[in-house]
Amino acid sequence: MTEEWAEVKVTDAMEGEILKAALESIDIPVVLVGEAVGRIYGITASELGSVHVLVPPDRLDEARDLIDTSQAVDFPEGD
Repeated sequence: MTEEWAEVKVTDAMEGEILKAALESIDIPVVLVGEAVGRIYGITASELGSVHVLVPPDRLDEARDLIDTSQAVDFPEGD
């Protein structure tokens, strides 16, 4: 990969996947980089469970704006 990437956030794998989907929905390319051992063994805590969310440098401000203005979804409780 010859294109350079800028880190927009470091988070856990699940939030990383959610952010990736949200950013890609507005046509911002995303790469998630994390330690393979964390995924293999299901480690979600510590550095082994972290994911670096990367975007092209020219889309970094736009990506940060989306993340900063997003709100948590409050799902209703089931029966």
